[in-house]
Amino acid sequence: MAARFKYIIIGSGMMGAAAARHLSKWTDGVALIGPGEPDDYQRHDGVFASHYDEARITRTIDQDPVWARLANRSIERYGEISSESGIDFYSEVGCLMVGPGRAGLQSYAPGRTGQPSYVGR
Repeated sequence: MAARFKYIIIGSGMMGAAAARHLSKWTDGVALIGPGEPDDYQRHDGVFASHYDEARITRTIDQDPVWARLANRSIERYGEISSESGIDFYSEVGCLMVGPGRAGLQSYAPGRTGQPSYVGR
């Protein structure tokens, strides 16, 4: 018996997966079509994605404030996604940035909320 779908989303990358997730909350009959991650990376002879979920790095610090805000908003929803899917996929590990000072700012330190804060001279 063939399955019938109301909506078929082609492409299971970040945008396609997000579209399928949100659409499936409003209606049933949603299909997502796209290649899965290779089972064996050494023997895989097909196309490789630019990144796979298994090795994806999430970052919240970006030169573009729009991307930084979107990343923070996405990360805030990881707990909800994990609860709904039953898949524990995120481990917060933090980061350390080292480089020349910027605009009179001397160093970076995590704030009490976990958000970046800058320490001046």
